[in-house]
Amino acid sequence: MAAVPRLVGLPSLSSDVGPLPSDVGPLTPAPLRSGVLKLIWSNLTQRMARTVLTAAAVALSVSLVVSTTSGYRSGEVTVRDFVERYLGSTDFKISSGLDATTLPASLLGEVRSDPRVRSAFGRFEASLQMRDSEGNWTAGQMNVLGVNPHEDEYLERLDLSYGRLFTSPDAREAMLDQGAQRVLKVELGDTITLPGPGGPMELEVVGIVHKPEIVATLLQTVYVPLGTLQRNASPEAPDALTSITGEFGVGVDADAFVADWSQRLATRSDGWGIDLVREQREALDDGLRGMNLLSLMGGMVSLLAATFIVFGTLSMGVAERQRTLAMLRAVGATRRQVSLSVVGEGVLLSLLGVAIGIPLGLCFIGALVNWFDTVFTSGLAVSWIGIAAATGGMTAAALAASILPAWQAGRTDPLAAMRPVAA
Repeated sequence: MAAVPRLVGLPSLSSDVGPLPSDVGPLTPAPLRSGVLKLIWSNLTQRMARTVLTAAAVALSVSLVVSTTSGYRSGEVTVRDFVERYLGSTDFKISSGLDATTLPASLLGEVRSDPRVRSAFGRFEASLQMRDSEGNWTAGQMNVLGVNPHEDEYLERLDLSYGRLFTSPDAREAMLDQGAQRVLKVELGDTITLPGPGGPMELEVVGIVHKPEIVATLLQTVYVPLGTLQRNASPEAPDALTSITGEFGVGVDADAFVADWSQRLATRSDGWGIDLVREQREALDDGLRGMNLLSLMGGMVSLLAATFIVFGTLSMGVAERQRTLAMLRAVGATRRQVSLSVVGEGVLLSLLGVAIGIPLGLCFIGALVNWFDTVFTSGLAVSWIGIAAATGGMTAAALAASILPAWQAGRTDPLAAMRPVAA
């Protein structure tokens, strides 16, 4: 049998090279098995402009979620503070309903004589179209509220900007919120004309009340002494009321009280009714809860956009690094290592965006609250639910966006590193 010819210049593997050293170890280098983080960092820093732009897009999306939810939260706290100040510690309210009737003063005495009632007081409320300082009728009706300052603590809970409270239930004075002041175009010390069946009545403006701007814009209120408004709006029954509000004593069954008085009121008039204030608070809670849900849903739209941005960045990076990934596979990198490097890029980009976006969003809404301090009278209220949703949602979005690029990277053929670029 002829011997195999030996090529000149090519050493014999058995004689010239000799055995491999004993300390070489396995063919897969140990640093490669533990260098996924280094690979992630190298991939991100090699394309710094793309990394910065992607992180900025993620940060803006996160900041939008945080600022939107915290903005709604700040508005919610403002509304709650105003409602709590308006309702105070009252437990029930008896009203005349929509039949345009009034409640007699004797009914207030009956409520006060009930041993289950700790305190009760009456109010008169009307919706009137008024003239401004130039003699023009207002576009809409204003809420005119008659309060007895000797019995009702409502006035003391109001935020008085300047001026004073009226102290007599029969004084010809009035207080306006800032919304009514703008519409009527008056200042402290001016007079307004109160129309009514009893004839026009001039009242001196003695105080300006500050309310949350959104409330003052939607509901302009004029506060008038109870006796003055009763004589003007109901001259035939100058002691009539439109509502009676009260507080329970200790250990009172609220439902039994409402059932008892509902029966009594039904025998007097079909339009009279009694409601628990807690039901109004529950209705308010339901409305505010819906607003918070809408704010979260709006923020999720921005997270969806950030998901596509991260997906596009990772897919583009995998496509550009096909030969690099193939070389890594050729020298011993496993599919798992290559896939984890792509997933790690997405997670790191999302965490970087979250770290920047949360304080950025708080700065945005903080500046807005300070700029519109007349609207957000309770200041900035951070929505921790929004922050948690932005953090968890962005991390989950990055993981979802990296699934397909990681799968494509793991399927890279090691032989692709040896193919011509044109192929």
